[in-house]
Amino acid sequence: MSMKQDIMTAFLTALGNISTDNGYSINIGSHVYEWPDSDIPKSVTHAIAIRDPRDEIVDGDEQAHRVEYEIIYRNVGSTAPAQIRAVQEDILTAVATVIGLESDISAIDYESSETEVVKEQKRMAFVAMYFSVYFTDNEWNI
Repeated sequence: MSMKQDIMTAFLTALGNISTDNGYSINIGSHVYEWPDSDIPKSVTHAIAIRDPRDEIVDGDEQAHRVEYEIIYRNVGSTAPAQIRAVQEDILTAVATVIGLESDISAIDYESSETEVVKEQKRMAFVAMYFSVYFTDNEWNI
C-alpha cells in the first residue's frame, strides 16, 4: 500500500472515532466519506468528506512530500455558530491523533478553514478545513 493511502486510512480512522463516547461533541461514526462520488444524503445530519487533492515535492527532494487534505464537515438542521466551532475543535483534536496512527508523518499543519451556512428546505452549514501533511518515502513512491 502507498504511504498516501496509509495516511488516508489513518485520517478515516481518526475522523470515524469522533463520537460523544470518545469525548467529542457529536457522533460521526460511519458518516466519513473518502472522495464521495455524489452528494451525501440530507437525511445524514452530520457527515465528513475528506479529499487529498494535491501532493507536491518539498524543497526539490523527491522523497519529501507535502500532501494537502481537505476535510469538509456538513451539518443539516442545527447550525448554531457555537456548535460549528465545537465540531471544528473535534476535527482538530481527531487530526492531531493521526500522527500517532501513522508514524511516517513528520508533521501536520492546520492551514485554514472556511464556513458557510445556506438555507434550502433546512439550514445546512459547511466547514471546510485544510491541512498539510509532510512525510518522506522512497523515491518514486507515493
